[in-house]
Amino acid sequence: MARQAAGGILLRAAAIWAGDRGADRLSLAVTEQNAAARALYTRAGMQIVGRYHYRIK
Repeated sequence: MARQAAGGILLRAAAIWAGDRGADRLSLAVTEQNAAARALYTRAGMQIVGRYHYRIK
């Protein structure tokens, strides 16, 4: 629970910092396997707008 609270606090602080500097959106990358991070971003109101697919030869 504390980990989730810390993540939310840090995400809000980053959003405020970016907004104070003129940003009107945030962009981030997270692996599909990172369910905890994806849940945090969803709770914060973020949504998926694109996906990257990497392939190793």
